Amino acid sequence: MTELTQKIVDFDSQIQRGLTEADRVAQNKMKESDTRAQNLIEAQKQLFENTQKDAVSALNQKLKDERNHALRALQQKIIASDKEIDIDVLVEKLLRKAKEQVCL
Repeated sequence: MTELTQKIVDFDSQIQRGLTEADRVAQNKMKESDTRAQNLIEAQKQLFENTQKDAVSALNQKLKDERNHALRALQQKIIASDKEIDIDVLVEKLLRKAKEQVCL
């Protein structure tokens, strides 16, 4: 009976060591999983930030392009307007009108 009892104690000790080892392995795997999850979260955050930065940069570039286009269009309109208005003719018309008003 002592031999059987010793075998039971040995078996119980082996089971306890196995359970302890399994618990240690499980804890390590949980830590690894947590680390992987944290790394994935950080990678997603970085990707999101980069995407946001790219979107902001693209929007800024679009706004700059639109502004430049509007400025060019305005400059062309100013030049066209300047060409349409002949200062000498305008002065002559104003002088004629003034003379007409004075002569009345």
